[in-house]
Formats: sequence, structure tokens, C-alpha cells
Amino acid sequence: MGVAEEKAEVVFRSTAWCDRARRDFAAMPGGDAERLADYERGCAAGTYQLLAVMADNKRAGSLLFEVVKEPAGPVVIIHALRCDPVAGVPVADLTTLTFAKRCRAQGVTLLRCFTERAGLVRRMKNLGAKSCWQLELTL
Repeated sequence: MGVAEEKAEVVFRSTAWCDRARRDFAAMPGGDAERLADYERGCAAGTYQLLAVMADNKRAGSLLFEVVKEPAGPVVIIHALRCDPVAGVPVADLTTLTFAKRCRAQGVTLLRCFTERAGLVRRMKNLGAKSCWQLELTL
């Protein structure tokens, strides 16, 4: 990383469901109206938590996640993550790294993502994630 990238950071701010999150997630594969409505309902019910991803003091994206209790401890499931590019800031890499560190500091035992997005798979594997296959059959 260059000097500017070494000093760059991302910050998370809790936020309510908003038009910005809707736009971010609508731009992702699978970001259809039904899925967006589920995300909005989940945020309103407190099932999902939404974070604004801030880089260079500007909103760069949105991260939607859920915390579930499993026998080994709390697990965080990332349901959606999308960030815009920011000149001189490796936003996507910093977001996954910073979020993983935040989860670890809060006692989370596992960070889980269900995704087909090659970039997120690569970033998570760079953090040491293992692929665990999930199969779905739409009926």
C-alpha cells in the first residue's frame, strides 16, 4: 500500500434504513425489490443492523448484517455490503478488515457471508476465511 492508503481508514456509523442503503443494495446482483423490502423490514424489526461505511469523511457505502447466537458463541452474518470507490482509499479491503476486527473485539466467534461476488470472496479469503458451500433450491 502507498502512504495515503496506509493512513486511510473506514469508519462505521449505525444508521436507520435509508434511500442511500436502498441505492447501494439495489446496485448489487440480486438487489431486487423483494430483497430490498426484506432488508428494510429486518432493519425496522431490529433483526438486521445497518452501518454507513464512511471513508475520507464521506459516505462510501452500506453494510447490512445480523447477529445470531450459535452454540460456539455469537455469529455475524453479512447480508449485504457495497461500497463506492474512493480515490486513494482501498475502501472494500479496509471495510472487510475493519469490520472483522470490530466483530472480534466484540466477542464474535464467526463472521459469515453468503455471496457469489468474487471480490468479497477474495477479500474474505485474504483474511483467512474458508469456503463452506451452501446450496439453494428455489421451489
